[in-house]
Amino acid sequence: MLPGRPSGRHTGHSPSAAVRYVGRIHGPDFEARGAIVQQVKGLDEHAEFAKAVDLVDTAGDLSWFLSELTETCAGIYLANPKGLVAFVHTVTAPSALRLLAPYLTDADARLAARYAWQACAAIYAWYSTTPPAPADLTPPAADPDALIDRAVAARGAHTIKFTEACLREYALHPKPVYLLAAVDAAERVGQV
Repeated sequence: MLPGRPSGRHTGHSPSAAVRYVGRIHGPDFEARGAIVQQVKGLDEHAEFAKAVDLVDTAGDLSWFLSELTETCAGIYLANPKGLVAFVHTVTAPSALRLLAPYLTDADARLAARYAWQACAAIYAWYSTTPPAPADLTPPAADPDALIDRAVAARGAHTIKFTEACLREYALHPKPVYLLAAVDAAERVGQV
């Protein structure tokens, strides 16, 4: 369980704006060891993180919110040289919530989105040593089928599921960051 519970109040920020208010815990020399769940328990020692859950507003278009969250997190993945598997989950989990949301009540889907943000913010706070990649990225030349082939050739479950989520999100919200992240995953995440 992460520090902080939704208060019913929020700042009204989008995920891309809210991430600027989440403090990063470690510097460039940080070496992550152990399971993600065990690592982020270290946030219990950082009381300021408890406010992160209320940094975003999930009251508007939920699909847009999830697109903004996955786009932001794909940029975080690209910007960070370490903790790659953790950052993979910051895209795949909110993307999976998009698939589940139609089966939830509206209130539960919005609460789940707030908790998805909180989990992504926790991974950012704990593992990130740099801010997200800039939004003005040039898309790669590879087409989606080639990205699928690259992910399968890498033979890693995280690479495959990350590529699938990036391509699904790109189809809904065509931002280059998703394609760049999928290209990168085949190289840096590989067989993990």
